[in-house]
Amino acid sequence: EDVPAMAAPLDDNGDEVMDTSNDEGPKYDGTGGMGLARGTTNTYVIPGMDEMSPDEYKKALQDSIINHQKYRHATGTYGNKATWDYLNSLTGESGVLKDGA
Repeated sequence: EDVPAMAAPLDDNGDEVMDTSNDEGPKYDGTGGMGLARGTTNTYVIPGMDEMSPDEYKKALQDSIINHQKYRHATGTYGNKATWDYLNSLTGESGVLKDGA
């Protein structure tokens, strides 16, 4: 049975584009991301940063990081605790990689 060849996709200028990626995700729309995977929080993006001076941005960034650290300390998930909890959840026992002996 003959399968018709699919037409190559076109870019915004009408030129053919050869897709060389192995991605099955959506086409890049040119917005957001800043080099990060979709859904990843970029801790360098601060609301209103475009209107800030470099010193204002530096202060806002420092405050943002301090607030994130306070939140993690308040919830108890900081340092290697998250990794420890994850590994314990895999074994169902207390202690990382406990051999049961």
